[in-house]
Amino acid sequence: MHMKAYETLVALSKKAHLIKGIEMLLDWDQETYMPKRAGNIRAEQKKLLSNLSHEIRISSPYTTALSSLIDLETGAILHPELHEAQRDALKVWRHDYLRLKKLPTEFVEKFAEASTKSVFIWEEAKKTNNFHLFLPALEELVSLSRKKADLIGYDEHPYDALIDEFEPGTQTVKIDKLFSQLKQGLLRLFVEVKEIQKNHPEERLNIPLHENHYALCTKALDLINYNWDQSRLDLSLHPFSSACHPHDSRITVRKEPLSIIEEILSALHEAGHSFYEMGLNPQEHGTPLGEAISFGVHESISRWWETRVGRSFPFWKFFYPSFKEALHTKKSLPPLETFYKELLRSKASLIRTESDEITYSFHIILRFNIEKKLIEGSLRPKDIPEMWRYEMQENLNISPQNDSEGCLQDIHWAIGAFGYFPTYTLGNLFCAQLFEAFEKEYPQWPQEIESGNFDFIRAWQQREIFSLGRRLNGFELVEKISGKELSSQPFIEHLYTKYTSVFS
Repeated sequence: MHMKAYETLVALSKKAHLIKGIEMLLDWDQETYMPKRAGNIRAEQKKLLSNLSHEIRISSPYTTALSSLIDLETGAILHPELHEAQRDALKVWRHDYLRLKKLPTEFVEKFAEASTKSVFIWEEAKKTNNFHLFLPALEELVSLSRKKADLIGYDEHPYDALIDEFEPGTQTVKIDKLFSQLKQGLLRLFVEVKEIQKNHPEERLNIPLHENHYALCTKALDLINYNWDQSRLDLSLHPFSSACHPHDSRITVRKEPLSIIEEILSALHEAGHSFYEMGLNPQEHGTPLGEAISFGVHESISRWWETRVGRSFPFWKFFYPSFKEALHTKKSLPPLETFYKELLRSKASLIRTESDEITYSFHIILRFNIEKKLIEGSLRPKDIPEMWRYEMQENLNISPQNDSEGCLQDIHWAIGAFGYFPTYTLGNLFCAQLFEAFEKEYPQWPQEIESGNFDFIRAWQQREIFSLGRRLNGFELVEKISGKELSSQPFIEHLYTKYTSVFS
């Protein structure tokens, strides 16, 4: 009887997941090909799909099947004869169900509609540098997010309820502690690296913007054996990755690139996300055993491909000849060593996605601090630009001249994704400890990359991470693989070694 209940739960979960997959396709279309005037009907479509998916996952048949297999109050498994993977899946289903059950369908619809419409307002506000145009939509989304936190409930901080959606197993106080330690370490490192970089005056690379940056990004993905049968690359205002099934993964790079090098790195970053999605078990699609662990673990894979591969000297030793050939430029490009030094150089940037490995986390800590204050009610949305300028000046000694290069640069608040930003830096920390374990198994990884072999990286990630589904949370995964609790120290030590080896 219990197996019938489990099969019912799987069938309902897969149905809800199919609907969410359709919603993801609408999101992808909205950012790539959708006509401008289609915004209102798209909001209606997403409102409907959010309703359908939510209703399935809190329906009476779903509740009956789940509660017959696991005690909803205590989390005790009611049928121990289920195999271990099934028991792990039930714990995740229960976690998600208890969150969703607290959100009325009317609220889910309202949130979906508001976040869809606000994206178009944000795009116009960013284009025209008009924060006040976006402010009413932002105020509504902050209000809805605060209400969401209250509906879900929390023990210590309302932000806990929101971050749990993106990084289960963590709390605001835990991130506060990690980020505080990380910030102090990075501030010291940033000062030290700036000092040693003085012995290596900056050289302008004068690398032209490729007339078809899409083609060059495609070439880079070809070289790392990106699977085009299960994915595609398109153009959007802001790079992103979206997947509705392991056999259907979509990624983008910018429509209007500022730097061809940054676009290549962005393509590698989004490919990392795509590798994760394509590596999930298609037979378990729609169940916790066929889903990614968390946003932070997802980011650890994308940062792995962007920074550990794409910002490594072995990669550019392999890729540089193809890069020079593809540019078709009459200008002579610098020697590889000079190019790599400038690629790595650490300097303050106003734009998060163009930041180097040392300064990137300052951008995330800033956004985390703002979100935390917004959700607890100690910061009003209209005061975000002022806090943004203050913290940028305090941490990086630079300040945006306008809000388009400041608080309007990211899409996340426009889609109501409060709680998402911390996962970017958690991804860096996860990656540092996961890579230490990988490096012990493959100490020859630089030589393999230099020779153009990348398959062994995906094979390790597949075995150790992708195949797990959501059986562990991100912190448990890191401890299982590295043998240590998550800490900021391995990440700081990696950056110190990397930068001092190049600039000392």
